[in-house]
Amino acid sequence: MRLDHVQLNVSDLLASTAFYQALLGPLGYELGPTGEGWQVLKGQEDSLCLVQTDVEYLEPDFHRKRTGLNHLTFRIGTREAFQEYLQVLEQLRVPLLYGGPLNREDQVVCYFEDPDRIKIGVVS
Repeated sequence: MRLDHVQLNVSDLLASTAFYQALLGPLGYELGPTGEGWQVLKGQEDSLCLVQTDVEYLEPDFHRKRTGLNHLTFRIGTREAFQEYLQVLEQLRVPLLYGGPLNREDQVVCYFEDPDRIKIGVVS
């Protein structure tokens, strides 16, 4: 069994679509199906579905310490590809959390936040 898709309810669909398109495009994701209040970004084996949050559910704001999603992490094949992706983040002026990339025994990871402050990670 593998993950097929993740749906994120977002406060501003246009802003989130632009954000994820810029960040996931270099990882092979492309704009997929769209409709009133939703947009799919399609990867090779999975998808990210962005859905506009209904007005009555916009408050309280998202916080990763509450019950539910803490973060979403995407794997990049090599450390070289990871370093190239860091340049993409820098060009887009995406602030990195925790002072930058974190070296682990067998991988390196960096975290940042989307427009709704959902923590996103990239790992090699």
